[in-house]
Amino acid sequence: MLVASWTDAQRADSRVVASFPSVAELLAPKDARGGGAPAESDRRRRHMGTILEGLVRLKGYRGALVADRAGQSLVAMGRSAPSDLVARVQARLQEGHDGFVDLMHTASGSVLVSAAPVRQGDRGAATGCVLLLSDPWDWLFPNLLRDPALGTTAQAVLIGREGGRFVYLVRPRPPHLPDPTHGFLTAPD
Repeated sequence: MLVASWTDAQRADSRVVASFPSVAELLAPKDARGGGAPAESDRRRRHMGTILEGLVRLKGYRGALVADRAGQSLVAMGRSAPSDLVARVQARLQEGHDGFVDLMHTASGSVLVSAAPVRQGDRGAATGCVLLLSDPWDWLFPNLLRDPALGTTAQAVLIGREGGRFVYLVRPRPPHLPDPTHGFLTAPD
């Protein structure tokens, strides 16, 4: 499977969940929900939890969540997302992105994030987002680093951009080391 096809599938998963009417209802302002009766709100959260749990279990995501515009997680299954990660995703979506798949870095390592905004109506303002979290070592990195033409001293070096800096997504390995280390190093200034 090509990397582009794989990321397209991840993007599609987050967009499908974000398009569910139950997600929009969960994120709707209380006055638009008719007062937001607690029993109805609990039912919506349980329903969303079932959907997210299915994605985590069946599609292999490490975590899945629905967050409001303030970055507050309303429903989450699997691994939780650090609040600073949710805030960075929300900021990108508020800039007008219609969803994305990107490798993002947290204090605990790299995570592949598929995010989609949840909108009230066709083109309304985003009221929150859906985040699907994957471990890049589950599929992406091993497939990018596997190259039948590479010899024992050759290697693929993955470099990304974070803000205005370039970062190594996988530590370059000296030829005498058999395997790359997991994680990333910030490129020297």
